Amino acid sequence: MFHRIESSGRRLWRSSWQPVITWLLLLLLGYWLIFSDPFGLGGISDDASQKTIYRLSANLYDHSKGQENIVVVVFNDRSIENLYPAFLQSNDWPLSYQDQVGLLTTVMAQAPSAIFYDVMWMKRRSMDPGFERAITALKLNQQATGVPLFFAAGTATDLQKNNVITQLEETVTPVITAWDDAGDDYPLLSGTEPSAGFALYQHYCKQQNCATSPELFEDRMSVRWSSYVAPALPHRQNQCEEPQQSMIASAISIGSDIVSSAFHQDWMESEHKPVCLSHQILFWDEVVAMARSEEDSVRQQLKSLLVGKLVLVGGQIEGVYDFAESPVHGTVPGVMMHAMALDNLLNYGPEYLRNSDLAGWWLLAYWGVFALFLTSINYPGLTHPLLVRAKDHYRVVGLLFALTLILLNMKLWHFAPSGWISLLALGFAGQKFLQGMSERFSTVEKTDAS
Repeated sequence: MFHRIESSGRRLWRSSWQPVITWLLLLLLGYWLIFSDPFGLGGISDDASQKTIYRLSANLYDHSKGQENIVVVVFNDRSIENLYPAFLQSNDWPLSYQDQVGLLTTVMAQAPSAIFYDVMWMKRRSMDPGFERAITALKLNQQATGVPLFFAAGTATDLQKNNVITQLEETVTPVITAWDDAGDDYPLLSGTEPSAGFALYQHYCKQQNCATSPELFEDRMSVRWSSYVAPALPHRQNQCEEPQQSMIASAISIGSDIVSSAFHQDWMESEHKPVCLSHQILFWDEVVAMARSEEDSVRQQLKSLLVGKLVLVGGQIEGVYDFAESPVHGTVPGVMMHAMALDNLLNYGPEYLRNSDLAGWWLLAYWGVFALFLTSINYPGLTHPLLVRAKDHYRVVGLLFALTLILLNMKLWHFAPSGWISLLALGFAGQKFLQGMSERFSTVEKTDAS
């Protein structure tokens, strides 16, 4: 029985239908792997594909608009401990509402374009007697300065349950900062509610007259990162290491960075120097010290750093999981993801890189073309010199095809550079499969002839 089946398969392999059947088999195999994602390998390879390309191309990212418009104010355990006791009621987290408002007021006094506060105010804390005074002070200072305030609201469900935001609805605009099943992507809209990055971009576009129609921003963003370093304050020179700028150096260090990023460490508490970030970074204790300095030049320096800027305020506190993974910098405070998403929007607008449902179908189309190539070089009657040479170097052809796929996806259709590792692996596996079939049938034919 098995011999008859194998004999029929051999005749089919040698028939005129062989190329069509082979191509259809490879196409079905690709469809199954791309859309069913067996064992989760597709998702893992897509993530690795994006991180590799973003790391290698980080020095090609246009960093000018982000560095001109974005400033990030970071607080961590060290910066909170360094805050002046005379100014604050406590030097640990969570700070009282009054202390938080005091710090926000300090930033608002520098006339930024807008402030995003990446701390969720969900309910009144029973041990915080200054809640009403803090709310009143925030309202009065916002009215006096006119600086738009965007507050983190978590997921869309969290926003619906938020009791504090309703008391601040005339003062604060809640924005989405967390999503279910988004992975490493950055959704710009959750229903009709904007994310932090998109809300700041909408505010920016009111002054710059750029497109913000929601239908242009429905797809999830695949966030690109830059390896360019923002200027550091004089007293923080040489406190961080510049990321690799060349593609070759980046390629060499990718493996070690992937391993090290698996361990979540405080960005400023690592045993080694942290990697310098792409946006101007100020720490809360620095902002307070500069604002209260007796030297006018220091106060003016703070003013020049923040005036007219989109300021994002967020933290990295021990015991509070709020991290983001950058393919260039490793583990960074979660607020940096919002800053980099905003940076992408400032650079690309509606042409930001996205992970769309259409991307899978485009990948299948690319695989169909590559499968046609594999079918051609494995045709039993292969005689064309170009195809014979291509068969001997199919790995190189596959790599060039994958690079073409990346360029087309990113430049023409603005899709994230995912799936190229899967495509290469699928191509190499398909070639081995076809070679195995050819060798198997050839061996059987020789045996039958003898």
